[in-house]
Amino acid sequence: MPDANNNMVLVAEREYCDGAAGCSCGGGGAGQLVSETRHVDAVTWHTTDFEYDWRGRQIKVFPPADDAGRTVYSQTTYDNLDRAVKQERYLEISGSADRLLARSETYYDDRGRVYQTKQYAVNVDTGAVGNSLVSGTWYDAAGNAIKQQPAGSQAFTKTVFDSLGRAVKQYVGYDTDETAYADASSVSDDTIVEQSETTYDDAGNVLQTTTRQRFHNATGTGELTTPSGSQPKARVTYVAMYADEIGRQVALASYGTYGGATFSRASVVPSRTDTILVTSTEYDDAGQAYKTIDPAGREDRQVFDDAGRVTKTIQNYVDGVVSGVYPDEDVTVEMAYNADGQLSTLTAKNPTTGDQTTTYVYGTTLTDSEIATTTLKRAEIYPDSDDTPSLGDGTDGVFDRIEFCYNRQSQRTSKKDQNGSIHEYEYDPRGRMTHDRVTTVGSGVDDAVRRITTNYDLRGQVETLTSYDNATVGSGNVVNQVVFEYDEHGLLVKEYQAHNGVKDVNTPYVGYDYDTTASSGVLTKGLRLTSLRYPNGRLVHYTYGSSGSTADALGRIAAINDDDSGSPGDALAEYGYLGSGSIVQVDYPEPDIRYDLAHGAGDDPYDGPLDRFGRVTDLLWRDYDSSTDVVRVQHGYDRVGNRLWREDPVAASYSKDFDELYAYDGMYQLVDMQRGNLNGTKDGLVANSKTFAEDWSLDMTGNWSTYRQDEDGDGNWDLNQSRTHNGANEITQIAGVSIHVAHDRNGNMTKIPKPDDWSDHFDVTYDAWNRLVAVVDGETVIGEYHYDGSGRRIRRDYDSGAPGSSTGVDIYVHYFYGCSYNMMLLNYAS
Repeated sequence: MPDANNNMVLVAEREYCDGAAGCSCGGGGAGQLVSETRHVDAVTWHTTDFEYDWRGRQIKVFPPADDAGRTVYSQTTYDNLDRAVKQERYLEISGSADRLLARSETYYDDRGRVYQTKQYAVNVDTGAVGNSLVSGTWYDAAGNAIKQQPAGSQAFTKTVFDSLGRAVKQYVGYDTDETAYADASSVSDDTIVEQSETTYDDAGNVLQTTTRQRFHNATGTGELTTPSGSQPKARVTYVAMYADEIGRQVALASYGTYGGATFSRASVVPSRTDTILVTSTEYDDAGQAYKTIDPAGREDRQVFDDAGRVTKTIQNYVDGVVSGVYPDEDVTVEMAYNADGQLSTLTAKNPTTGDQTTTYVYGTTLTDSEIATTTLKRAEIYPDSDDTPSLGDGTDGVFDRIEFCYNRQSQRTSKKDQNGSIHEYEYDPRGRMTHDRVTTVGSGVDDAVRRITTNYDLRGQVETLTSYDNATVGSGNVVNQVVFEYDEHGLLVKEYQAHNGVKDVNTPYVGYDYDTTASSGVLTKGLRLTSLRYPNGRLVHYTYGSSGSTADALGRIAAINDDDSGSPGDALAEYGYLGSGSIVQVDYPEPDIRYDLAHGAGDDPYDGPLDRFGRVTDLLWRDYDSSTDVVRVQHGYDRVGNRLWREDPVAASYSKDFDELYAYDGMYQLVDMQRGNLNGTKDGLVANSKTFAEDWSLDMTGNWSTYRQDEDGDGNWDLNQSRTHNGANEITQIAGVSIHVAHDRNGNMTKIPKPDDWSDHFDVTYDAWNRLVAVVDGETVIGEYHYDGSGRRIRRDYDSGAPGSSTGVDIYVHYFYGCSYNMMLLNYAS
């Protein structure tokens, strides 16, 4: 009889070839896996089939068809040594030849090493093959890869190895005329933009690294030198490492540029100074790094259990005792694990709010999921909740946790959040999420969007992101939509952004063009971006200097140009680089202004604008037409990079005191800022020059316990505000008053004090994705916000008179974005 306590379910089935005629093993013999079926639930499963050639090599993989019934399979071709030499993907077409979707090839030398790869352009509508991106690798006699050139790039990386096979020098550069194999081991005729050198001791421990970055105006070929050396000149920085007797790194000392002097590594670990940044590590008897000390001398510790898991971290360790009196000392987080080794509790110690414990509950059953297992996370319970690990609602009787359910493939099928909103997730047969459906909307949650649907193209790239007002698939209206179009290389060429309904012929889009220059079927410019079309139709161009220039060879933007009838016009910005990609100059020809980090007076033009560690210390914007500084901002730093002061000499020339002084606590959190006129030693303000000040006191998890502001620098605090937080770090009181702050159970702030009247508040609403959708002042809506399927805010409707004279929404702002989520265009309407 079946065991009533048996909670096992069928997850996967596999079929193997028996060697019979007609088997997909291709005659290669019995034992090959020919079919694998993965069960999603009791009635849904997806099957992947495999085919083999007569030598038993897997040549085809047929995954399940997608929701549109399309089967895209992969095919591998081998040489006589069983090496994969061609990878292809096809769309299976019944009754006709299958259509090629992708192709790549791999080439081997006589020693079996990969020396070249080719990635072809393929038109997915026709299967036509286009030009290819080619990468290359060169080897020395010992088999070390001494030169590597990425696909489609003229830039390379060359590496020099010692007799033990250790990399001792590495170069990044180019040589457009290099053709002989022997040239791969030489840089004498190469333009090098970055160079690194590594020194080892007899045990193989790294002793020192030296890094050289080519000056933006350097000339010549060959190895980089020094700021005072011959061309090509470079900025040089040094790092020394120190190991213990068994090879563990115990200290790292960063010397930066060493002031331009000749560097010699000290034999023992140096002391920490402002010019030598030393980080040290200590190990326990088990060999675990339990203590680190940073360049400022702050000590952080870790505690491990017998299984080597971290059970406690202590930042800014003093004595290990947690104290609310010193909230920036001994900042402690504790971890506990279950029998499966999973994190079960995470406790942030905080005497002010009480210890903050987040509980992670594992273990699904056939009641809540399609699979019963101890390894899947069933719930998260946050510190402000009294819900129990057994998933009870606690003494308050209120559901206040996140719960998860899964299918048999351990894919998350639903999430119920603290507000009670339930997301149900659907996947296509390929395992890709296709629908995020809000089937239950929690109390007070906006329901304008109930479903986000993702569709994929033949390559598997996202084709559409569509928001609907109905959770049921196939029902409801489209709220907004994003549509993506790709070229034959799989690069994004158009992104349509429809803010109201589906995409149509009038939908604005962002467009991208790429450099498809080719020679003998080989793409030579790496498909670099050449122009960008804004949603309003404006076109800007990215140019890469003259042919054969450093910018051209590296694919590095030399200028951004306006449009001139579809071709690059006047330059809007021109760039100068230190090394391979650090921008140190930006020239704006139209206003005759230059952003400049290369205005130092000595051999090293960056010494002064940058400190020895590469931090910006003298930022200059100069009007070179009139030879005047438009903006000049100078900074000083502590040993861990915190900004200590900001000096504004241009403002001072107009009798404005805009200098600033900063102070930090032991956790490097900003606790004090003063504005005025810095004194000569940059550690205080000149008497009676203060114009503004503010300070913070923070609890152990970084919440503001108090905030004070002196608006005119007269020494009297115009705002002196206390704040109280709960165990979830949510504000519960401001200045002892709680009626103007509130949060929902998800942690979203639903009452926000008015910035001009702390005795009143706005009411705020969120949707099921915790996105802010409405701000209300009493009965008046003063702001509404809309989002696309990727979570970007695409529209803001607001009251131009708020907060002082609220009359309702009268301005509508549309936002459009580029592929890197950068906002490209604002469109106002009233």
